[in-house]
Amino acid sequence: MSKTRGFGWVLALAGIVGACSASSGGEDQPTSGGAAGQAGGGSGGSGASSGGGNSGAGGLVIDSGVGGGGGSGGFAGDACATTSAKAAEPTVLPADIIWAVDQSGSMNQETAYVQNKINDFAKAIGASNIDYRVVMIASTSSGNAICVPAPLSNGSCGDGPRFRLVNQSVDSNDALNLIINQYPKYSDFLRPNATKHFVVVTDDNATDKPMNSAAAFTGALGGLQPAGMFSKWIFHSIYAFGSVPIVGCVGAFGTGAAFGKVYEDLVKQTAGAQGEICLGDWTAVFNAINKAVVVSSKVACEYDVPAPDPGQTLDPNKVNVDYLNGGKPPANPIPRVNDLAGCSSGASQGGWYFDDAKNPKKILLCPQTCAAVQSDSAAKIEVKFGCESVFKPPA
Repeated sequence: MSKTRGFGWVLALAGIVGACSASSGGEDQPTSGGAAGQAGGGSGGSGASSGGGNSGAGGLVIDSGVGGGGGSGGFAGDACATTSAKAAEPTVLPADIIWAVDQSGSMNQETAYVQNKINDFAKAIGASNIDYRVVMIASTSSGNAICVPAPLSNGSCGDGPRFRLVNQSVDSNDALNLIINQYPKYSDFLRPNATKHFVVVTDDNATDKPMNSAAAFTGALGGLQPAGMFSKWIFHSIYAFGSVPIVGCVGAFGTGAAFGKVYEDLVKQTAGAQGEICLGDWTAVFNAINKAVVVSSKVACEYDVPAPDPGQTLDPNKVNVDYLNGGKPPANPIPRVNDLAGCSSGASQGGWYFDDAKNPKKILLCPQTCAAVQSDSAAKIEVKFGCESVFKPPA
């Protein structure tokens, strides 16, 4: 994905924001390109509040220094005397990934693939600076045994700092039951604030009761303690699906045993990644799971607004937000909207808004804008104080 995709609307508004033109309060509306000159003369117009710049929590600057001078057509900085500060990076949540791998007689090539590739999978996630942990539900001694090698394990198949082994054989149809039933053996290894990912690898379907439907599994997860442990989870699966009747697929790893309908339902329900079990190369699905782990671990783009120092105030109507592609100039202005609903209305998608317009604590990027920013690993967000907020034009 191009780093600049999704910001065409931003570039189109560059002239408007560059002029720091005024927009009145509550409606999402365009601003007049000529307002900068008007604001620049006389009593300061839309100039910033008096007093020197002061840093609050998180390094954002409260107030912006002296009001603007310069006459009509003057530089926008003269009009508003803006002061900007780089916003802190969004928090990245940890990720807990629970694998359950079918070890039935038909899974010899598949189990060997997981054993050989699981460290590459973990290394790729670690390269994205995600604090990850991996749980593996599989037997180290049964048929089609899986012994996870170092560095993920301790070198003897067993637990490591980022790895928990649940030494339990997985059959053709019971992977979901084992994820629930074996939970006491790995619950202490999970983090309440971590995003949870399930990866089931099987050539069959989940037909063993009681976890023989997506609804049953979802309900059982919700009942596990402590409450809220699985408030955010995504289900991925490498299973039998495709155009071949009954068995789902045929390929380098053989033939599926049965179409994995329950796994397909869970993947679709949670927008997870899916891979075809019959293929001899699972690089694409491993990459897709990796990407899902990284993206879901990034909290929706939220940036703290610092509390003013004693005797100072923050005017929430004089805040603007810029995005720096790759962390480098030029800055691309992001227009403001009133609230989350405003993200999908008006002439374009996206924007930013306050959590509370009257008493803001956080600057929130719209989902569309957040996704575009997060696709840029070096993205920077700058917050500018002193100019009237520029709202997104209406439809």
